Amino acid sequence: MRKEIILLVVLSSCCIASPNIPCTVRLERVSELPAQTPISISKLEFRILEEQMTSTIRVDNIGLTPVNAAFAIIDFYKSERYLFSMTYWAATSEEVLHPSASFSPIFTSPWPMSRSLLPGEPYTVSADSSLRLSDCPETARIGLLLVAVSKGQPFEYNAAGWRTDPYLDRVKPWSVKNLPRKPVSVLMHVSVKETRVVRVMGWTEVDQEIDHDFSSWLVNQIETGWTFLPATYEGSPVASDFGLYFRFGTTRNSSRILPSIPAEWGASGGIIVVDVVPGTDRKSYTVSYGGEDVAGELRSEHTSKAVKYEAKGQAKL
Repeated sequence: MRKEIILLVVLSSCCIASPNIPCTVRLERVSELPAQTPISISKLEFRILEEQMTSTIRVDNIGLTPVNAAFAIIDFYKSERYLFSMTYWAATSEEVLHPSASFSPIFTSPWPMSRSLLPGEPYTVSADSSLRLSDCPETARIGLLLVAVSKGQPFEYNAAGWRTDPYLDRVKPWSVKNLPRKPVSVLMHVSVKETRVVRVMGWTEVDQEIDHDFSSWLVNQIETGWTFLPATYEGSPVASDFGLYFRFGTTRNSSRILPSIPAEWGASGGIIVVDVVPGTDRKSYTVSYGGEDVAGELRSEHTSKAVKYEAKGQAKL
């Protein structure tokens, strides 16, 4: 059976500007943490940037022994509707944690602590998300917490209903000859099944018409060359969907306008901005995913770093 991709033409009125938005988010249900929890979490700050969302939390050692690492997943909500999750992670160089949560080390790694966090000391931990929403979340809840102390076993807490979002895990390089020669923007409705199968459910031209052959090629590249770790619910894989907003241009961030997801899609997730910028010689290109430069043929064991994609498909690190 031939698969049909839904095409929607988006007018300029559907699009929203890309401001830098500070949000007031209430961290709730903190009192549900067990009495023996070695740290407290407070002073959550949250901000929506042009290409991603960022946040910080304050961690205080309220126990009797030094803390070597802390890993937390915080889920964000609006009117009791789950929106997304963020991962906060800080650790000394000697400490190795093995969280039960599924995530890609390409985008998630511990914030380096120069030394252990002593009893009574505070520490600020940062997090970011490749996903971008147009509106602020209202509340946040600690979904998972893992703390390593200098003596004894790690402390772990799992809240009922904790969740994680899909992570980009691998991207196969593209041939430069297939990239458009003029700036174009495409918004794609992507679904990641619990089995890791990727499907493009629909797409839309944002600012101008694009060639049908190019759109078919791009759909095929996403479905066959992009690998995601699926979203999870209480640690088990679940299906999810979101928007991938591709900006093909001569310079990064050539378009400062972000589209809103068409209501017809019924998509529950936000938008991830993907900038694809060909080199001046048309022999290489760079890719930014949610504001972060990503490596050539992405794999989980790689670290995130700037990269150029060569026309023959080899990544130059």
